[in-house]
Amino acid sequence: MPSTQNASSSKGPTTVLLQISNIPEQSSFQEVKKAFDNLLLFRKRDVRIQYTLTLAQGGTYEGQRNGGAGIIELSSNTDARILTSRIQRPEFKIRGNVIYFATMSGSLAKAPRVFNNFFCPRIKEEARLKKEESLFKLKHRVRVCKVQFGVLGRKPDELFIEWEGDYDPESLTARIDTDKRIAFLSFEDTRDEDNPRSIQIEMGGHSDDFLRRVTIPMQHIKSLSIAYDFGQPFVHMVLHCPPSFEIREQWRASCGNPVNDKRQSWRRLMALDAAHERVVPFASRSLRIVFTRDSQHLENFMEMSKYVRLPTLKQSDAENIYKTDLFSPKELRKFDQLIASLPWIVAFQCEALLRNCLLTTPEIFSLEKDIRRLLKFSTRHAAEVLRLYVSLVGGVASSGENINSCFKRAERECNERGSDEALVSPPLGTFECRHITVTPTSFLLQGPDSEQSNRVIRRYGSEFEEYFLRVAFADEGGFRYRSEFDVKTHDFIRERVGSVLKGGLTVANRNFEFLAYSSSSLGKHSVWFVSPFEHPVYGYVTAEAIRTGLGDFSGDIRKPARYAARISQAFSSTDPTVTVQPHEIVEKPDIVSEDGKEFTDGVGTISPMLADEIWEKLKALRPLKSREHLVKPSAYQIRLGGYKGVVSVDYSLKGRLICPRKSMKKFEAFGSLDIEIAKAFDQPGSMYLNRPLIMLLETLGVKHHAFIALQDVAMEQAKEALKYPDSTAMLLELHGIGSAYKLPSLLHRLESYGLTQLHAKDVFIRRILNYSLYHVKRELKNHTRIPVIDSWTLVGVADEYSVLEEGEIYGWSQVHEILL
Repeated sequence: MPSTQNASSSKGPTTVLLQISNIPEQSSFQEVKKAFDNLLLFRKRDVRIQYTLTLAQGGTYEGQRNGGAGIIELSSNTDARILTSRIQRPEFKIRGNVIYFATMSGSLAKAPRVFNNFFCPRIKEEARLKKEESLFKLKHRVRVCKVQFGVLGRKPDELFIEWEGDYDPESLTARIDTDKRIAFLSFEDTRDEDNPRSIQIEMGGHSDDFLRRVTIPMQHIKSLSIAYDFGQPFVHMVLHCPPSFEIREQWRASCGNPVNDKRQSWRRLMALDAAHERVVPFASRSLRIVFTRDSQHLENFMEMSKYVRLPTLKQSDAENIYKTDLFSPKELRKFDQLIASLPWIVAFQCEALLRNCLLTTPEIFSLEKDIRRLLKFSTRHAAEVLRLYVSLVGGVASSGENINSCFKRAERECNERGSDEALVSPPLGTFECRHITVTPTSFLLQGPDSEQSNRVIRRYGSEFEEYFLRVAFADEGGFRYRSEFDVKTHDFIRERVGSVLKGGLTVANRNFEFLAYSSSSLGKHSVWFVSPFEHPVYGYVTAEAIRTGLGDFSGDIRKPARYAARISQAFSSTDPTVTVQPHEIVEKPDIVSEDGKEFTDGVGTISPMLADEIWEKLKALRPLKSREHLVKPSAYQIRLGGYKGVVSVDYSLKGRLICPRKSMKKFEAFGSLDIEIAKAFDQPGSMYLNRPLIMLLETLGVKHHAFIALQDVAMEQAKEALKYPDSTAMLLELHGIGSAYKLPSLLHRLESYGLTQLHAKDVFIRRILNYSLYHVKRELKNHTRIPVIDSWTLVGVADEYSVLEEGEIYGWSQVHEILL
């Protein structure tokens, strides 16, 4: 029990709790308090930091006056920092005992950042010794005699080797024999040696000008097994995605500083050599590393694996290894001939099977008969069956099902859905979009998926949608490219991304070229590509013809960034609504103050009649059940030819009129009179803090603990929200997650049907929710995107009637119950 004796003082709004231990049990409460008084005294000002001290009650034996531990409560984080600095040097002692401090839950949990690097001396010493031990263990370099890349077979322990690197297993000295090449495996990460994040295999010979390296990030390793092949140990890694391949000069000059010598000394590669480049897009996710017969190398690997985050190292029987040519030039030519004979939307799915490493070439050839049988029924139906098959065949290995029976299952499921479903056109305002992700080693195919269309797609009609592609650029695993301390990536990105942008790419025997990008997709490293086609109205359509037909960009053609931004206006995702006549567009001048400030930059007006027509068109795009509960907006974000911006309803306008401002006109468009809606403000926008806004508010005097409190509330609500479907749906709506797939609506329906625990028991839904929570945490951490409860973001429009005084705003709210 804690002692009833304590020293207290008034506490501020934020308190910090520390546990103290190793207090001499013979010391009285007054003695301990006096020691802390002296520790926390500002001698020059004779001011003492305010605190509360509580000691554990002592035992029954003679001389024990306290329990050897206690709690100290400080009134602020600032006081806690001062205490932290004063107990480091020299160590704080009472009667020769070093006093240890540790953080506690409670108030301190609300501000853990203060003590991220604060430990008691004993714990710090133990951590240092453990770190030294792990670093020593990780210094081993394991000798490798073979590095093999291949693909898994359909039978257990079956592996087909497509590329192999042989290295000398005997020589004990590295790179001395000019006729031999050697390879070493190590656990290294120059960014953080305390916590290695990758396995690296370095290979080369004394006479080589360049060394090559395979880098396998720990998080990319799916499974790890060890076995023996005729007495020779090997490790088999199955990867989620291909590793990184790198190269550097072997005899580069040193600057005298080992750290600077390592800085960006390696360069990214697409493949290790020419033979590897041919198979790397298809055979890079199964890696076999053969060690020398010396058992010490295997023991070193197993010892090092204990100190890093690796999957469980499993012992397995000897594998059935076959050296094959599944992706030889002959096989790849045969595959190209097959897809050239198929309709493109079917060929796209066949290429997805190969490029996404789902099937090998012989396996795809075995499906040819079934594919041609489906084509006799319908091209669209065949494409739909293959699309479903692409999503199912990845799970065949774990389920034990063979690829042919999986194809039959995909066909059966499509037939059960209804033979007409594959023929149904997508909803108005959407189109079937196909995606390509260009990675360092290959490109991955996805889709088609329904997406909101844009002006260009609608212009040429639904029958030509397949000629447009969304192309994204990403590192292996879908991650963004990022800089590494020891790897230079800029030249590789310029070569890999630049070659695709300039030279285009070939997908299923169809050539595509760069077209343009939208402003929002550029942030996701995604752009538009198009394949030239013959149109009955517009003739032969190319990327250049599309850009030229958008409008007159002569004023921006010499400014690349502005020129691209103007073109991107036509590729913004919008909903089509009504078409106006030229006389119904009345351009208005901007309202400018005496000192030259534009009050109406990007804001125009629209008549009530035309706004009602637009709203009727938009309602037709919404689900039928939800239309009666929609609230008619009074402002829209629009695209109209070369105009872009926001228009608000002006009730003084009569008839069908839209009045854009001069500042809204970005270029002169040719014959485009359709009003396209980028956003209808028919529901309130949630309020979020971000880094720039927080910096501004702090400058204006808002204390930082107010932002920390809002962040803590956001975290707690995110965790609590996953317990019930309704609260989870509200969380997803608040952060804009899953709205494109109606996920919040699905969870609301689960709640209304009484299935309150399904989202916790169903593995698929649970995984989605975990990803959603991860997304929320990532937004809080990386972008400080903190939601402010019961706050809303207002749409900014102009005061056309000069009603508002300086410092005033007009807001309108309406409570509307939404029934499911």
